[in-house]
Amino acid sequence: MKKKTHKRIVFLSIIGAAIIIIIFSDTYIGRYIRWNLPDVYDLNKFPYEVVGNSDKTLTVPKKENNPICKLQFELKGKQLDLNELVDNTSTYAFLIMHNDTIVYEKYAYGKNEETLFKLYSATKSVLSGLIGIAIDEGKIKSVDEPIKNYVTGFRNKEVADLSIKHFLNETTGIKYNTSYMPWGGKPKTYYKPNIRRFSKKVRIDRSRIGKLSHSEHNTNILGIVLENATHKKIYDYLSEKIWVPAGMNYQATFSVDSKKNKLACVSHGLNATATDFLIFGKLFLDKGFINGKQIISEHWIEESTSYENGIKTKDFYKNYNSLWWLMRNGGYFANGHFGQRLFISPETNTVIVRLGEKSGGISWEFEVFPKIIEELNKKGTQHAK
Repeated sequence: MKKKTHKRIVFLSIIGAAIIIIIFSDTYIGRYIRWNLPDVYDLNKFPYEVVGNSDKTLTVPKKENNPICKLQFELKGKQLDLNELVDNTSTYAFLIMHNDTIVYEKYAYGKNEETLFKLYSATKSVLSGLIGIAIDEGKIKSVDEPIKNYVTGFRNKEVADLSIKHFLNETTGIKYNTSYMPWGGKPKTYYKPNIRRFSKKVRIDRSRIGKLSHSEHNTNILGIVLENATHKKIYDYLSEKIWVPAGMNYQATFSVDSKKNKLACVSHGLNATATDFLIFGKLFLDKGFINGKQIISEHWIEESTSYENGIKTKDFYKNYNSLWWLMRNGGYFANGHFGQRLFISPETNTVIVRLGEKSGGISWEFEVFPKIIEELNKKGTQHAK
């Protein structure tokens, strides 16, 4: 009996040690168990690379005590002004730039100008800008090119024949299980430590090609296309082509799939300050021209943010184009998990940034941003008179 008990203890000890090793290993299962569901603090969990900036930073002027803060909104049956709305929606940072001046800026929960925020899927719109630059430079010839010109080795050969535009508009028909269970597509595209290898295993539903179908595979494969086309790491390319010339105020960081592979997590991994995210919005607002330089061609800005050229969604007021969400009223926005938003209104020369821990129980693009735009329009008209 003693021998059997001893063997059982040894066996259980081995099993226990193996489980501990798996949990604390830098593998998919280890990450899934340790990190579990995503949250806004994941920027501190993933390995990352620095996106360098320049000491020649762009200063955006500020106007204090703007009456926009008195604007009223309804949340759960209560009337709240803008300051109260920020305080009651788990919002960490809320900035409004109108006519090249920050007219509202509020940080909460101990955050400030230097805080890095995880942008989640809003990162995709930054990737769109980088793809545009690569096309401007001739490193990518056209969005109509098949991706096999830049990436090979797909298990499903049909993937290689899809165009870059299919991936930009997320109309590839790539099969994607949206479950957060261990076997689901969501955690796998988020936690896998070798995204380059994992992306080449995708399969296609032919009936879905040409139809909007969001999948993190789309942007992950676009990231591989961009790296192969430019022969540069995405975080270095972002630094060289946008962060330095645009005069970003702070360094950013880019989460990577692993320390070994260092592929930028382009579907969720850019971590930046609210001010620099605002400046990125200003870059698009000003048709790619900023800080005295044409960083992205005006043609790419117009093409990638055109509502008319976008893919129709179930929402009558919203289309999708080149990793941006387009509104019928001419505005467009970058959309990230937990309510990360960058809203751009060319008609009113306005950029709005909202970053937070949760979405906050309100529709930012339909209930908040349009009301702010309307108020700024009203003030502008009154001033003109």
